[in-house]
Amino acid sequence: MGRVKVLTIFILISLLLFSFTYAFPRNRFRAQVIPPRITSKPIQISQDIRKLIMERNKVWFELRELLRDKQLNLSKIEEKARELQKLEEEISNKIQENILERLSKDLNLTKEQESSIKNIFERYREKLETLRKDLRDIKKQLIEEIKKILTEEQKKKFDKYLKPIYPWGRLWIGK
Repeated sequence: MGRVKVLTIFILISLLLFSFTYAFPRNRFRAQVIPPRITSKPIQISQDIRKLIMERNKVWFELRELLRDKQLNLSKIEEKARELQKLEEEISNKIQENILERLSKDLNLTKEQESSIKNIFERYREKLETLRKDLRDIKKQLIEEIKKILTEEQKKKFDKYLKPIYPWGRLWIGK
């Protein structure tokens, strides 16, 4: 039984590391996937996006602190969650605008092509959000299933393994 637990934990950690490898590719990997003409000049994050990201991180921290309180204030949590969602949408829109602007400049797109690409972004946005939610649910199920076979002491150690990987884990891991 002990080997099964160790193997399960090893598989979980491997999956998490694998997902981070593709979530945050290094330049050599990106250079193989994206044509060199586009990667020759790295995409710059505008000051607007940086400010939005800083604001989002601040709201994340505030939401985390609200969730840590012994007496949960659901109205404040809902308010922060809505604010967070709004900021995420703004960041996504700004990034999409930056990408479209960069593609337009680098590829000399016509107005018609820009419009078509914008429509494509919009069509796939909902699909990508659904995939992100599904991935969160799958990771949550995976973690919960592993926790079912662990003792209380092992669960505490397991949570310590997850903390650096999922600093906001309490939001969806179920702590």
